[in-house]
Amino acid sequence: PGRAALFYVPLFFTQRAPAGAAVGPLVARALSYIRHAHPPWNASGGSDHVWFVADAACEVPREVASASTLIGHAAPGSCLSPAKDVVVPTLTPAQIDFPRYLLSLQPALARYNASVVGGGRQQRWLRRSAAADLATAADATADLETLVSTRFCLHAKANVSGSRLADSIALGCIPLVEEGAALPYANIISWKSAGVMLPPGAATDAAVEAALAGVSADDEHARRAELARFGRGFIWWRPEGRAYEFTLAAIGERAAARGLSRLRGVHS
Repeated sequence: PGRAALFYVPLFFTQRAPAGAAVGPLVARALSYIRHAHPPWNASGGSDHVWFVADAACEVPREVASASTLIGHAAPGSCLSPAKDVVVPTLTPAQIDFPRYLLSLQPALARYNASVVGGGRQQRWLRRSAAADLATAADATADLETLVSTRFCLHAKANVSGSRLADSIALGCIPLVEEGAALPYANIISWKSAGVMLPPGAATDAAVEAALAGVSADDEHARRAELARFGRGFIWWRPEGRAYEFTLAAIGERAAARGLSRLRGVHS
């Protein structure tokens, strides 16, 4: 512990609380234990501690939320701090057996990636609705086939926390997102370089068409190349996934920005 720059608190909600249960008391109990059993919390006031809170950031006690780095998903109404915390993508149904899905999609991938500009994708853009989160593997397969054939995917500000965004990024569908949306890894990747940004509240068909009118063939190719650089960061399962590495990089950037100079690794 004396050599560590960060301390990860392994508080696994799904193992310690039933679905839908309040997690605030669970975090409070963990904090009480850490405060008495682990001196680093008291030494730093919690500023060098990292907690994974999924989509329950609003339930975290103020003492933890104000001091520590929280890792979570940007659910509507999320209480994650855009300056201190880290937004990560969700684990999606398709990724449980991602290699098999990619194998089944190879003919479509080869067909749609045949040309340079636009990846040969036939459908220009797709609106990803709030109802698009997938419940079954069969739904996931059908949805992935649609994403593979689509050049741009629209994600409204309130709909960037579920499987819609993660799967479309992993399969190279260029995101159309609103300015101000809490996007995964926003502190280490350039969403403006990989996606098309819309004014806040402008996720309408007319706004999308206007935005896409300003995207040239070269611009689209450049965005797709940038998207390919971090697409694997939206996949958690190995061997394709690099979400853990991206998460660690995002945590490291936050730690450096907060002046935690002894950044030698993460202690858990």
